[in-house]
Amino acid sequence: MTILATLTLSDANRSRRLPDTERRREKLVAKLTEQLALVRAQLAGEEFVVRVTKWKRDEHGVPQPVVSHRRVRPWYWQAGDGQWLINVRYGAKVLDLGGGKSAIVAGEQAALVGVIEALIAATHGGELDGAVSAVLTVRPLRIKMPKAVPKI
Repeated sequence: MTILATLTLSDANRSRRLPDTERRREKLVAKLTEQLALVRAQLAGEEFVVRVTKWKRDEHGVPQPVVSHRRVRPWYWQAGDGQWLINVRYGAKVLDLGGGKSAIVAGEQAALVGVIEALIAATHGGELDGAVSAVLTVRPLRIKMPKAVPKI
């Protein structure tokens, strides 16, 4: 009897691709974590910088890593009455969090940390999947331009 005959074989293949909902959750959690770091840096009075490594060719044509900074725009703002509010974005779109409302009132700036942590937990739990899929299904209509009519 061979060694291979003693093993249990299967025809299962390993999928390396995440399901779409998991991939969207990870993307949203990554951006929320970035916003959380931005809030914490502002509360500490520090500058928040995201470093990105890009590859550029030098004068000899050899690719070299170049570290640059990426701007992070805050999703939160202070309203006229002193309250701090935050939107949740997926790409360039603001998510509808329920009932046509898209902003969360945090109160003080320090409370933004807890709100963002709650949003991260809600994303892991799948509570924002519907809002993300609703944003992704709304696509602008393509307007077909008429072809030029040749003159006779």
